[in-house]
Amino acid sequence: MSPPQRGRPALGVLEWFELGERDRAERVLRGLRELGVERLRTGVSWANWYVPGGIEWYDWLLPRLARELEVLPCIV
Repeated sequence: MSPPQRGRPALGVLEWFELGERDRAERVLRGLRELGVERLRTGVSWANWYVPGGIEWYDWLLPRLARELEVLPCIV
């Protein structure tokens, strides 16, 4: 991401995605793009890492988000 430009505030949001919410993640990305949001903080649950499909979910989600936004994962 480029640094914030003078006179243009940096805008970021927080969004938490549950395991398997691919369609919702895509909808959220579209909405954030329309709003001009460039930064996203999202949760990564260590507990969800160990449930069936958890690793695969984060292997898809984090790179997908990072293709469009600066991502700050928050490990909980």
